[in-house]
Amino acid sequence: MDEEGFREFQLKKKRSPRGVDIYVTMLKKYQNFLQKHKGHNEINLSSTEDLIAFGKWLKEENFQQTIINVYKLALKDYFIYKEEVKLAEIVENGFKN
Repeated sequence: MDEEGFREFQLKKKRSPRGVDIYVTMLKKYQNFLQKHKGHNEINLSSTEDLIAFGKWLKEENFQQTIINVYKLALKDYFIYKEEVKLAEIVENGFKN
């Protein structure tokens, strides 16, 4: 993950430093999911299938919808930052293709 670049991107969008910290924490937790379930922890290597699996996992683990929404916002913004429009759309569509 390009944490430094993403932080700068978020601050330019007028996000609060605390909000940026929350997004980065969520992205790191997604990296942990990737490592455990996919054998790598690089967000930039995410596939449609990875995102769909993550969405299912969040629901299976009974995450509150408000927390799932924060994951969605963080991931969507990261993929917009990386110019991965298709992946950002999958996240925005509720982790559906």
